[in-house]
Amino acid sequence: MYCKVLIIEDEYIMRQGIRHMIEWEKEGYQLIGEASNGEEGLAMMEEYQPDIILADIVMPVLDGMELSLIVKKRFPRVKLIMLSSYDNFEYVKQTLLNGACDYILKPSLNPKTLTGILDQTAALIPGMCISKQKGISVNEKLNRYLCGYETDLTEGDFKKRFPYTKCCLLLSKDSSGQTGRQEDAVGLVRLLKEYWQQQRAYEAEVLWIGGEVCAVLLN
Repeated sequence: MYCKVLIIEDEYIMRQGIRHMIEWEKEGYQLIGEASNGEEGLAMMEEYQPDIILADIVMPVLDGMELSLIVKKRFPRVKLIMLSSYDNFEYVKQTLLNGACDYILKPSLNPKTLTGILDQTAALIPGMCISKQKGISVNEKLNRYLCGYETDLTEGDFKKRFPYTKCCLLLSKDSSGQTGRQEDAVGLVRLLKEYWQQQRAYEAEVLWIGGEVCAVLLN
């Protein structure tokens, strides 16, 4: 069982950085989505039921401080980790009083720090047992490759998953661009997975690249 994580962060580059900073499945986590503000994040929480949220303090529409109060009341089992810059530490203290478990200073964010705080937070969830994996799934490996974070792919990585000789890559991007609704992309990925799982003539991997971009690799 993976521990499900949702990222709520208004800066696109920061979201992408966190998304590809660690190999989530290998560390025992499943990144279920991204949101660009607190309001969007709440809608995704209702649908996808995360265990842990990584949320920025300063965001448009609904900021981290307001979000922490709502999460405490409506989703008391969900653990909240705040992302903060050095210049808003007072806000961090208030969110901790509101029920947040921990915080990460953005300038010091690195794979070790992120994994450590995630593990400490997951340990607070009753019944949660993080299981580290030896490797990552084909889906995550392809995702990292398409985003430029993985370079050493070999035939052996995919021979069992893709038995046929021809492939086709389909890309979809929300026409509203980087200000689009992140949950729409996540919902589209779910629908695409359901559709292609029923198509017996293909082997397919549906990839959520991040932001509003998703891809389907057909074999």
